[in-house]
Amino acid sequence: MAGLFIRHAHEKIFFSGTAMSITSIQVLLHTFGYGQLLNFAKFGADGLYGQNTKKAVIAYAKDHGIQSDGDLLTRPLINLMLKHINHYYGAIGAI
Repeated sequence: MAGLFIRHAHEKIFFSGTAMSITSIQVLLHTFGYGQLLNFAKFGADGLYGQNTKKAVIAYAKDHGIQSDGDLLTRPLINLMLKHINHYYGAIGAI
């Protein structure tokens, strides 16, 4: 499977993304200060959604008051990531 898969259009998005989309999430989380959880110094943005990436997603969500199992990206979590991306790259809007 590749890409983002929507289970319920307005509830949750399965994240079993392409290597490029996973790499983007890893770079984003590293930029936000979660590089240690990602073990970024060793693996960098490798495009693999392993346990380190999952732990970083969970920590990022928890630090912002959002529940996440690390496997599903909820609308609030996606919107938060987009908000934080806007700080670095300018407004790109919510999907």
